Order: sequence, then structure tokens, then C-alpha cells
Amino acid sequence: MATQADVRRIALSLPGVTEAKGRFAFGFRIKGKHKGFAWVWMERVAPRKPRLPNPSVLAVRVRGELEKSALIGGDPDRFFTEPHYDGFPAVLVRLPRVTKGQLAKLLLEAWRCLAPKPLLAELDRARGAPKLKERGRAGDGKDLLTRLRAICLALPEAIEKPSHGEPTWFAGKGRVFAMLDNHHHGAPHLSVWLPAGLGAQEALIDSDPQRFFRPPYVGPSGWVGVVLDTRPDWKQVAWLVEQAYRHVAHPRLVAKLRPA
Repeated sequence: MATQADVRRIALSLPGVTEAKGRFAFGFRIKGKHKGFAWVWMERVAPRKPRLPNPSVLAVRVRGELEKSALIGGDPDRFFTEPHYDGFPAVLVRLPRVTKGQLAKLLLEAWRCLAPKPLLAELDRARGAPKLKERGRAGDGKDLLTRLRAICLALPEAIEKPSHGEPTWFAGKGRVFAMLDNHHHGAPHLSVWLPAGLGAQEALIDSDPQRFFRPPYVGPSGWVGVVLDTRPDWKQVAWLVEQAYRHVAHPRLVAKLRPA
């Protein structure tokens, strides 16, 4: 369970961060103005009354509607939004539902949304950010999408819907179990993002960091990214997609699958 004290400690440990005067918000001074990447949610408790701070909910910046939709669709118990934030790149986080480790990852990704390039470079140098090696690419995006789509839609009552320009697959009318990342925000590879069970993300990344990665924003909730344009083992991809489906689908739908 995370608290506002954890938010303040983690946020102020990041390069260049300041706390706004008179309110619980963290960001940068840019051209004389405070640009926030995390702040307390001001909740409308009663109609036509001023909004009041809700200390159990934190608003954090995201890179766009794709990440926002993925977070909410993948874990609606932790993440949500409201009409006030429609069209704005931020998601609301229920602090009691996230661990301190998850909060740290969320704040880091939010920090990266607004951090000036010199600060980004400074943090990457300090943390020794690894550079991915390039593998030979296989197939174009259309071929890879066709293959991934066939895997996803073979699952019971799977539905494909576009989510802000990217194909996304839902378990029936329920939650997201797969989302394509077609070089979104300059990502180096075409990949699929999948929700995963406890410990699976770390195990996969440790086993092959060139194939698996922690996607932005949904990574703290356990999602894993799978690179598709460097000759993947498609049997493994199909198995991982099915496991993601099992992770979020209603038991009625899971019962329609062959035994694991």
C-alpha cells in the first residue's frame, strides 16, 4: 500500500523535480511555470461545489491515450479516469491498491513524459541504461499483425477494437488481453503488450531481455512486451497470448479453453 509520503519521497528523488507551492504536486520549473507529472486528485464531491483533494488518489501523466486505455483496461481496480480528464494524458491511481515498487515505476514513467532531455540523459547514465542489440528483422508490420490477429481471435469470444490507432484485443466484453505497439512513440520494434501473472514479467525479461521488455505505464502492473519483428518463436507467442487471456478473462470464457 502506497501513501502520499511515498509519492513525495520517490518524486523528489528524481532529477530536477520540485514540489509545487501550496498543493500536492510534483514536476519541473519550465519557463517560470510549474509543469506537473504527478498531483493529488481534486475530486468533485458535491455538484456545484469546489473540488477537494482526495489523498488516496494520485493523478500521473502518461504519454497518450494508448497508455491510458491500456492501464485502465488492464487493471481497472488500480487505475481509472473521470470526465474532467477526457482527452488529457493522465490517469488516476488508487494509492492503496499499488505497492511502493509499482508506484516508483509509475512515477518514473510519468517523470519521463515531461523531463527535459538533459535530465533524461543524466538519469540514464546514472542508472546505466542498457542499449538493445539489433536482431535481424523478419516480415513487415502487416504480415506480423495478420499472424498476431489470428492468434488472438482464435480465443473464445475474443474481440478486436482499435484503441487510439492500435489494434487491441478484449476477452469478450471484458478486459484487454493483448495490445499491438506498432512503433508507438518511436519504439524501436513492433511488439505486443500482454498482461501477465505474478512474477512472469521478471522471469521473461531475465530469460531474454532482447525479446521481452517492460512496457511503459502498464509495466508496473505486470504487463510484458514481446518483440515481434525479430523472428520470434510463434508457438511461444501463441502460448503467451493464451496465458494473458487466461489472466483477465471471465471464468466462463476460460472454461472454453483446452486444459492448460
